[in-house]
Amino acid sequence: MNFPLFVARRIRNTQESSFSKTVTYVGIGTISLGLGIILIAFSILFGFKEAIQAKIISISGDIRISKISGNHSLSESPMVKNSAWEKQVLANPGVDHLQSHVQKPGILVGKDGLAGVIIKGVGADMPSNQMSANMIQGQSSIRRPQDVILSKTLAQQLKVRLNESLILYFLSQPERPRKVHVTGIYQTGLEELDKVYILADRSWAQKMNGWTADSLGSYEVFLKKEADIYQVVYEIVQTLPPDWKAEKRI
Repeated sequence: MNFPLFVARRIRNTQESSFSKTVTYVGIGTISLGLGIILIAFSILFGFKEAIQAKIISISGDIRISKISGNHSLSESPMVKNSAWEKQVLANPGVDHLQSHVQKPGILVGKDGLAGVIIKGVGADMPSNQMSANMIQGQSSIRRPQDVILSKTLAQQLKVRLNESLILYFLSQPERPRKVHVTGIYQTGLEELDKVYILADRSWAQKMNGWTADSLGSYEVFLKKEADIYQVVYEIVQTLPPDWKAEKRI
């Protein structure tokens, strides 16, 4: 005997005036309400997930291309700019744009205290609107050497405001202190990013590293919304020079 079917038929045939019918309706209503709450919760969860992904991508892109090396420090190993490879990647229908940067650890000294930071040197290949959604003050792009964009978290920690100055130490041999000007303040709401990343001029960061203009830390690939990231990663990997690697960011 199919017991669930038997119970369902008995419930269906119960008289309208019976106590069992009332209990049945209450049970159905409770289950429906529970399912509705679960669906709403999942909708909110996926909405937060998409928002977090968008914030991470605005800082680091969908795919990171870097040099294969045994270097596990925050300082990147230099790779040579490859214009032919850039054109090949930009021809991929799933790619929105490509940008390069130079990353360097440093110490930011403010009026009250200091903070260890990761200096991310960006150039003109970063769209001006890329950081717009995260900006709360100032401009979203770097226009002059020694201009920096830092997070609200760091600004509060160092007690600095927009258009004020800080001292930035590049961790190198010897250490290189430089005066920098705060031209923008951002906030992603993601502590792992906000407490460490500052944006600076790429050419200036190259100079502080002792690199040439053709030396880059890594490439970042930004995809179109409808792109299949796994397929694009596979296609990009086929084009990489033997000493480069690709990493999916999310």
